[in-house]
Amino acid sequence: MDKRHDFSRLFWLIFVIATVASAVIGKYTLEISNIELIKPYVIVFLFLALVETTLKGRFHEILEEKASFLLLAFGYTLAVILISLFPVIPVYVLWMVGPVLIGSLLHPIIGICFQLVLTFLFCMLNGHNLEFFIYYFLIGGTMCFLGKYVVSLMSLIYIGITTMSIHVILIFLMKNLALEEVLKPESLFPVLISGGMMFILYLLPKTWKDQVAHQADSSLNSSANRNWSADHVYKMAENMENATLLVAETDQPNDSGVDAEGFKETEVDYDIYVGGEAPLLKRLKEEMPAVYRHSLLISLLSEKAAHFIECNGTLAKAGGLYHEIGKLSHGTSSGNYIEQGVLLGQEAKLPEAILDIIREHSGKQGVPTSKEAAIVMLTDNIIATIKYFEKESDKKAPNHDKIIENIFDVRLGQGVLDETGLTLNEYKRLKSFYHENIPKGNK
Repeated sequence: MDKRHDFSRLFWLIFVIATVASAVIGKYTLEISNIELIKPYVIVFLFLALVETTLKGRFHEILEEKASFLLLAFGYTLAVILISLFPVIPVYVLWMVGPVLIGSLLHPIIGICFQLVLTFLFCMLNGHNLEFFIYYFLIGGTMCFLGKYVVSLMSLIYIGITTMSIHVILIFLMKNLALEEVLKPESLFPVLISGGMMFILYLLPKTWKDQVAHQADSSLNSSANRNWSADHVYKMAENMENATLLVAETDQPNDSGVDAEGFKETEVDYDIYVGGEAPLLKRLKEEMPAVYRHSLLISLLSEKAAHFIECNGTLAKAGGLYHEIGKLSHGTSSGNYIEQGVLLGQEAKLPEAILDIIREHSGKQGVPTSKEAAIVMLTDNIIATIKYFEKESDKKAPNHDKIIENIFDVRLGQGVLDETGLTLNEYKRLKSFYHENIPKGNK
């Protein structure tokens, strides 16, 4: 059965029950007529239809995951119940905790969609005007967007201060710049609650946050990345080889804007260095086919990993292709192939960014100084370790997930990634990428 149809049925079943329950509670807590009560909820159902269409079209992969869908249902139900209780329990902006959880742990756009619906419901039930609607929506939308960055105590402090400052500014404007109005308890409580919600996000169990985030991230990329076998990985590498031959035939280096005497790094088109007919790569393919195949594999995975965290995929691809180019001078021995690789790259007038990756990918002659260099290093470490255990038949090979975890932990602990510019969130996303895209191996 189509999973999208399953999602639609579950969506309406849960959200209709939650909305009707809120309306029933509101009948006893809100001092409004039945018509005034029914009208907002009918409009909410229309809004929900738009939201469901949006989610089904763009985010259905996320919500096919059980944990993600349960979080969505819990967040919405909690919010509508708190909204209906507002007249008897002064929750202020506490009802926003629902969309904030959704936006922070699933995706900001999903959270903001529900913030819009719930803000409308709250304002209609409580007779608030457009000014209040904008105020509540901006506060909730800000928290939905910033909540995902609360990953450490320092980020909590920065984001908490930012959220509360925006809140104070909005209240100050709504109170016609009257400072004494801002300092009243009914104005300060919502500010403190918004800061408290960021603190709640910080306190959520790390393992639970990682599980939801990992499911969401992997789902968004599942159509191209799921269930790779080792053979499939190598076939994709071979396909990439054929594709790069076409690039080499169509690209004209003289039109690239690269100065013959040097390179302007901000204008470099790395595509012209990854074609199968690029001189160094052609030599590597002819003289050391095994190293060339390994480099293709590192290149493919590095490019996809770079795109996954939205950095320069073409640079990572080039770095993967050239990272062991120095073995042309030293054969298969380890020797000083890194220095030789830099020299060969300089002779071939490779851009400095590619030379940096050649120099830094092992961490022995320089730690990575870019996200792309870090990606090539991690990819190479993981693939090399897996191949080592495949060759050593007398050794019990660990699960590939354990290899990935160990390499990430060791590199982080060594401080090797300190100068790369990787954020903690990007570090987590990279780890999830490798978990999804490296064959699992032994259990």
